[in-house]
Amino acid sequence: MWRLIYRFFSYPFFLFSLFFLVLKKKTRITLKKRLRLKVRTNGKRIWIHSASLGEALIAKTLIDFLSKKAYHRFLVTTHTSYSKELLEREIKKKAEILYAPFDLCLFVRSFIKNQNVKSLILVETELWPNMIWEAKRAGIPVIIVNGRISERTYPLYRRLKFFMRSFMSKIDLVLAQSEKDAERFLELGVDPKRVSVMGNLKYLRDFQNEVSSVKKLKAVTFGSIRDKEKDGILRVIKDLKRKYPDLIVYIAPRTFDILGSLERELISDLKVERYSKIKTNTLSEGDFDVILVDTVGDLPKIYAKSLVAFVGGSLFPYGGHNILEPLFFGTPVLFGPYVENFKEISEEILKSHAGFMVKDFNELEDMLESLILNENLRESTKKNGLSLLARKREEIEKNLHILFQFIEEGAKSNAGIL
Repeated sequence: MWRLIYRFFSYPFFLFSLFFLVLKKKTRITLKKRLRLKVRTNGKRIWIHSASLGEALIAKTLIDFLSKKAYHRFLVTTHTSYSKELLEREIKKKAEILYAPFDLCLFVRSFIKNQNVKSLILVETELWPNMIWEAKRAGIPVIIVNGRISERTYPLYRRLKFFMRSFMSKIDLVLAQSEKDAERFLELGVDPKRVSVMGNLKYLRDFQNEVSSVKKLKAVTFGSIRDKEKDGILRVIKDLKRKYPDLIVYIAPRTFDILGSLERELISDLKVERYSKIKTNTLSEGDFDVILVDTVGDLPKIYAKSLVAFVGGSLFPYGGHNILEPLFFGTPVLFGPYVENFKEISEEILKSHAGFMVKDFNELEDMLESLILNENLRESTKKNGLSLLARKREEIEKNLHILFQFIEEGAKSNAGIL
């Protein structure tokens, strides 16, 4: 019944949404590509769906890992142009990158048929009912990796539990990030035999070469900065530059719409340039006080060359961003108290002394200064971070045989393996 109701209302909702999608140039471009039905592809492929940038990085990590174990053909879908650009740059030789079809029966059914899908992997909480129903209709196992249901969305999902069960019960395997996430999937209707706690697949990334390949600069990076954090970050930057004139500061806003205001605030006192101009004109980063990161996919290499990094979206209640990323490059990480989206990771980082939580901008400035001046503190924090990554990666690798079995043999032959 719920399938019929959802499908009945999804078409008028889609037509209503089209009006807003065609208003913006960027969504108009992606709209054309999402509506285009591609010709049939030969050879079975694993379909990995990752909504946006964070999930796309997990998809990349997973493909890198699976490619080392056995030969597979991959298809990765996403919703945003940013994540599509990143994936095309990073894994174009290993996978085809497409925009995801709209969650309408006609589009999803055609997509699965034309792309010759043999299994569907959904990253984190990409729960699209028609995508799941149509995969099951075609006899394709549906797997959720890095499964997470946030504190913010869980109350809504619980209220809609009567509807959620209609497609959550169809999922063949959930590899959850934590025990709490696993309990929430069970509550929403996933078969208990199909749920396992795997840990966070962000730890699966290979990092040894990344640590040794980049030379550190006397630089500090403020990554994924949000609008409400802007004024406090600007004050911290100006204070640090007064004390340490040779310090290079990178600012990477989460969205590019605040780049202009950041530039106007800084340009009167400091020498400021955009990272895109430095890249295209081969300028020296050391010639500038502040570099505004206005490109997609370059933040990891900027973390790599920094002495220390602060990850934003965490000093105001945004839920936090990827606080693990700097550790892959041996860079100590700082973050605020609002990291609900990375709760388990933040606890592991603090427990392992691989980074520091700061409660406000004053504490952020003090901690940055301590790490800039104290090389021993930086080195011990770096060492702790790399140990944490190695330990967690080993734990996850041991359990990934479950995923391999589902991909290779299908859901039916793996019933009750957990």
